[in-house]
Amino acid sequence: MGWNGIMTAVATAAVAGSASAAMIPASLVELETESTVTVTFDSSDAGAKGSLYFLGHEQDGSITYATSTDANGLGKWLFSNHGTAPGYSVNLGTLPGGALLHFAYLITNGVSVAPTGSLFRTDVPDDMLYFMSDVVAADSSGTTVSYGIEDIRNPSKSDWDYNDVMFSVRVDAIPGPGAIALAASAVMLAGVRRRRRAD
Repeated sequence: MGWNGIMTAVATAAVAGSASAAMIPASLVELETESTVTVTFDSSDAGAKGSLYFLGHEQDGSITYATSTDANGLGKWLFSNHGTAPGYSVNLGTLPGGALLHFAYLITNGVSVAPTGSLFRTDVPDDMLYFMSDVVAADSSGTTVSYGIEDIRNPSKSDWDYNDVMFSVRVDAIPGPGAIALAASAVMLAGVRRRRRAD
């Protein structure tokens, strides 16, 4: 099924230990063409304070990690879920076609069920249970994908509300030579590949 040039290939994974064994979308944004990417903070309803990072992009099974901007070594710091104004955006620049986008969320000031230091990464397949994504808007030049993160790793205590940090990824395709001026964005929600991150 497509939305204005957008395809979805969503992998699902059962939440271990949840009462309903809900199926949770676990997917990444994949750029089908060279595109500019902007990440926007939408909202948060979390007791624990955390930071969102852009880890980098993956092509052909290999990840190019973004240069770390702080001591946590998680790539480009984007924003905190506490103290950031909704609508605040960070431009990631231009990324190549075929790139899968990876993010990380680190709890920097935790609470009992979501302790300081808890880390969730999209390059770790098992961590994808804690991310949800959905295409929320598409127009003639780009696509917006919404993400929500669950910050309680303990399945028996998690509320699985995915509102601990909510952010959007805007992808605007760059038309190639001879392309129509208002080219449709080429974005895919790609199923997570089952592999282990190289340490």
